[in-house]
Amino acid sequence: MRKVAVLLLFVCSVAFAQNEYGASASANASTESVVATESTPEPAKESKDAWHQEWEKRRHSVSFIVGWWPLTAWFNIFIHAASDEKRDPDMTAYSFAYGYEVYRLLEFGLMVDYTTVADKSVISVVPRAKLNFINKKYFRMYVYLGAGAVFWDGGAFLMINVSYLGFEFGNPISFFVECGGGQVGMLAAGLKFSF
Repeated sequence: MRKVAVLLLFVCSVAFAQNEYGASASANASTESVVATESTPEPAKESKDAWHQEWEKRRHSVSFIVGWWPLTAWFNIFIHAASDEKRDPDMTAYSFAYGYEVYRLLEFGLMVDYTTVADKSVISVVPRAKLNFINKKYFRMYVYLGAGAVFWDGGAFLMINVSYLGFEFGNPISFFVECGGGQVGMLAAGLKFSF
């Protein structure tokens, strides 16, 4: 009988010790959880949100461009190549562009190009669509295509401006360089102001 009582006493003491240890461990775990919850800072807003807000403020842009080897210069060279008349075509074109980004990847705008051929002014007006397939805060890569009219020697003719590949650096004032074709030139560079 005494052995049974000792055995019961031992079992009860072990069970009591386990309960005490479990309650203590549970309390410690809950305390650590509360401390961790209180000390964990709230996650900061993503940089994408900040960049999107900044982009929303500056969707308009104007650009001033200098291009080399516009299309009309090549026409002038070919037209007068076989004649005795010597004319030095203007191999430089000056352009102004306005753009509005309807989305971060897509921009619509208007280009106005100016050059001279045989001392006569040549002006083209070309609406364009621009695709910014890489659009970061300080770097962009883009292509664009535009179709409009060139006014030359008393007439109006179809003109297409295209950029096969362009690189833009900076924000909100950026420098860019592009290669393409049309009246803007085969190689062009300029400054862009976003607002």
